[in-house]
Amino acid sequence: MTERSHKPGGGLAAWKWLLLPLMTAMTCMAYLWAGDAKRFGSPATARIIFWHVPMAILSMVWFFAAAWYSIRYLVRKHAFDDTRASLAAEVGLLLTALATVTGAIFSKMQWAGGFESPWYAGYWQWDPKQTAIVIVIVIYMAYFALRMSVEDSRTRARLAAVYAVLGALSVPFLYYTLPHLPIFQDTTLHPTDVVKAGGMDVPYRWTFNLSTLAHLGVSIWAYQLKVRLARLEQRAPSGESWVEAPAITAVRGRARSNGAGDPADEPEPAGARRNAAHGTEGAG
Repeated sequence: MTERSHKPGGGLAAWKWLLLPLMTAMTCMAYLWAGDAKRFGSPATARIIFWHVPMAILSMVWFFAAAWYSIRYLVRKHAFDDTRASLAAEVGLLLTALATVTGAIFSKMQWAGGFESPWYAGYWQWDPKQTAIVIVIVIYMAYFALRMSVEDSRTRARLAAVYAVLGALSVPFLYYTLPHLPIFQDTTLHPTDVVKAGGMDVPYRWTFNLSTLAHLGVSIWAYQLKVRLARLEQRAPSGESWVEAPAITAVRGRARSNGAGDPADEPEPAGARRNAAHGTEGAG
């Protein structure tokens, strides 16, 4: 996942302006065009799959992106590849957490009686897919714990890269293979053929595809913002925040372009030195 350089005052890319109308169109299609899903326990609330399933799918995409940048780091040893891998894993973990929350709401509404059950009950059924997604969250929380526990940057990047590759390989198994093993077929509550070809009618299929595209765009934008912030933090001199650094750089750049040196390098006026000397003497 790469991002174009952003020039100050240049505005947003055209595709980013399309995200709001795209999300709006998807939401309108979900509630005005896609009908109730008759095969579900609560047909009207089954529309949550337009948010829940795309986030779960895209979380895996971002975990693979983290693995890709990790492999690039192992090959090229460029420090920013490690940063990119970490940021991609952050986006993936956020999507996984959101998929878990929406899945818990789905669980209550579909399998636990919805609003007729106590407000605190029904969000978790220990369904194989619910359990699998929690395991994924634990795997990537451990990834970030590993990053925080190693002080040496090169050792941290190398260990995290290997971990990210192994973690990404485990995600498809946990998402798709484990819940469909024969030993879990009698215990799963999830419908098994909704996203497959023929599992949705035309309104549901179009809405689902549009939702996946919209969520992909939002996640790419979020990733690009995190990359830009990471670049600013790396450019900031020691002791300066990422907010201060661009302003200081701009002031120094304008001074140099006008033929002046760095304002920080200008000699102190003689009068100021005399005043400082007198002040020191008076203090003594």
